Amino acid sequence: MSDTLTRLLEPGAMTPYGQAIVEVGPAGARIHSVEFLIRGPAGTPFEHPCVLFEYVRRKRAEPLVDMRTIALALQAARQLPIDIGLSINAHASSLGRNPRFAKEMIALVKAAAVNPTRVMLEIVEHSPAWNQKQFLANLEELRGAGLRIALDDIGTGQSNIAMMLDARPDCLKLDGYLAEGIAHNPMRRTVMASIQRMAEEMGCIVVAECIEESEDLAAVRDIGIKLVQGFIFSRPLPIAALSLQVAHIVQHGTELLAALRPARLPQSAPLAVDLWSGARHLVTPVPIIQGSVPISLFEPAREKLETKISAS
Repeated sequence: MSDTLTRLLEPGAMTPYGQAIVEVGPAGARIHSVEFLIRGPAGTPFEHPCVLFEYVRRKRAEPLVDMRTIALALQAARQLPIDIGLSINAHASSLGRNPRFAKEMIALVKAAAVNPTRVMLEIVEHSPAWNQKQFLANLEELRGAGLRIALDDIGTGQSNIAMMLDARPDCLKLDGYLAEGIAHNPMRRTVMASIQRMAEEMGCIVVAECIEESEDLAAVRDIGIKLVQGFIFSRPLPIAALSLQVAHIVQHGTELLAALRPARLPQSAPLAVDLWSGARHLVTPVPIIQGSVPISLFEPAREKLETKISAS
């Protein structure tokens, strides 16, 4: 093992962040789950996840690093104020190369005292070469323990139709490329709608990633997709800040998140995102949602975490 990889696996070297996955319905919205994301050592190139995991893949260290990040995510889940769903990423190659992957992950879930039905393992892959038989055996063992399976980056990379048929996922997470400007792109809407119809027939739920604009949120909802993830609700946050955000949304949920619905926002009004309360509001001295928690209550966490947030 290289010295760099050894240092990455040391306690405190990697830090879990979280981003909310939100269910948007006719009456408002609620937090459905949280996806855990990993950052490397602050102040190094590995702080950026693209650099971190590209290095891990080049070293063929996915099984080792993935298990470490799963442990970090499950530990971080204890800080969340409610028992919501937990989405945790792993490479398909990790399941294909490590015959004990399922056993090790199940043991981590039990050690963290997390109900396995809360856990969604998001499968990502950047390499077409891995042991498919071992991969599928690990998936079946995870399912048998109550965990659910998602395929990430649908629409790009290795998350293709063959993977859907073989993995039989519970969830399809659509790559942000499909959602970019979807409100003004009929081709993207057609592709996303076809995936949504296919998912319904397969018995899968669908998450649209990288939703940033209210008009794109409206387009995705018109297609029939209820679960969304993106900057329109929250950037990836350190777990302490995410816990504050989750608690605030739970307390003020329906009214707070209803403000995100495009029909409630004047077309000409400028928008701002308050990452600390999770509210999207008109740029005025007074938030449009009455009774929300004053931002001053978030200042202690904000002062400590501001630098990390800006780097996310």
